[in-house]
Amino acid sequence: MHYFDLRQYNKNIADIACTSNLDFSSLPYPIKGYLEFGTTGCFEKAWSLENGVWWLHKKEDFMEVFREFYAYCFLKALDFPVAEYQILSRVSKCTGEAILSIRTRDFTNHAEMDFEPFFNQFGEEYNLSFILSKLTDSLAESYVMTLFYDMLLFHRKRDNADVGVLRNRRTGEPVRLAPSFDFNQALVGSWLPEIATYMKETAQTLLNNEKALEIMKRNAPNRTSIAYAANYAEKCVKQHMAAAFNEMFFPWVNNQVLQMAEFLLSWLEKS
Repeated sequence: MHYFDLRQYNKNIADIACTSNLDFSSLPYPIKGYLEFGTTGCFEKAWSLENGVWWLHKKEDFMEVFREFYAYCFLKALDFPVAEYQILSRVSKCTGEAILSIRTRDFTNHAEMDFEPFFNQFGEEYNLSFILSKLTDSLAESYVMTLFYDMLLFHRKRDNADVGVLRNRRTGEPVRLAPSFDFNQALVGSWLPEIATYMKETAQTLLNNEKALEIMKRNAPNRTSIAYAANYAEKCVKQHMAAAFNEMFFPWVNNQVLQMAEFLLSWLEKS
């Protein structure tokens, strides 16, 4: 397989998966290279090379786009490592349907580093003490804070395929934890009391781990910073999706995020 073939695949075929554009007239014939329409996962998505940068395009529904973008803006405001996300709106050439999608930038910077998901090392093992015992102090700190922010954003379970290590491509040595990504399941039902209760119960695993507790005490942002991040995320989403939201929606979301923050920070202060 040649690099040029991969580029041709991403330029033409990937667009079919993400935009429902069934115009095959632009495809080279005979079609060469990797012919799959997308990549692995639960959603239609495909990599595309644009102006020398790789982007993963994901065709998600309206709320999933909202969750991904809100989480990105929230974490960006807190200066926590997070993959870059951008909202796109296109019109299908086939159906005329307006398609809302999101894309995320390749955080390996064109394969300057290799991404190894936790699944490669831990499989379906999610015992926090076990995982932390296998990580360097730096990786453990980043992982715990990833889980902390997952709790803030009502991201109920981070799959081991959605967190991992960036490694030196030549030596294989770990460089750092990959930035947080894949938040389409965040904020699900965050305005429902039973979901908030469930999340607080889930957070106990993190809060009752001695090593994780010390890491969070050192690194958790204060209430003012979290409130600023929630307001910043609201502003960003309104800028890109303003016509689709009722003004009453954001106070519900932000209020639940702030209530979860109060629960977590109060626990840290009392411990």
